[in-house]
Amino acid sequence: GEYSSKGTVNEILLNKLNQLDYYKKSYPKSLSNSFGLNIVYPLLESDPIDIHDALRTYIEHIVQQTSNAIQMIIENEKQDKSVYAKCKILLTGGGTHNKFLFQCLKSELEKNFSIEVEYP
Repeated sequence: GEYSSKGTVNEILLNKLNQLDYYKKSYPKSLSNSFGLNIVYPLLESDPIDIHDALRTYIEHIVQQTSNAIQMIIENEKQDKSVYAKCKILLTGGGTHNKFLFQCLKSELEKNFSIEVEYP
């Protein structure tokens, strides 16, 4: 998270990431490592922006898509988002070591949904 925290969001790259077909699919869905390696990484690599900005943009992308996925669940389940207030989400995997990602997710989900974010 140290590198990404020093960058700024590149709106053009963020828009490209957010337009990927995967995000148009309904839930439940999951990603394999090949999505990152074969789809996301080439997008990040092809854009000639500073590495700090590319990483910061990808953090923002993860945060936005996590928030969008939660909103999709709320809408599809026809629930008021207050039903999810004080719920908790447990982060797992390698991303839990990225303190900046954790802080950004925590801020977004607590602000928009009153959902607590925790990691082991």
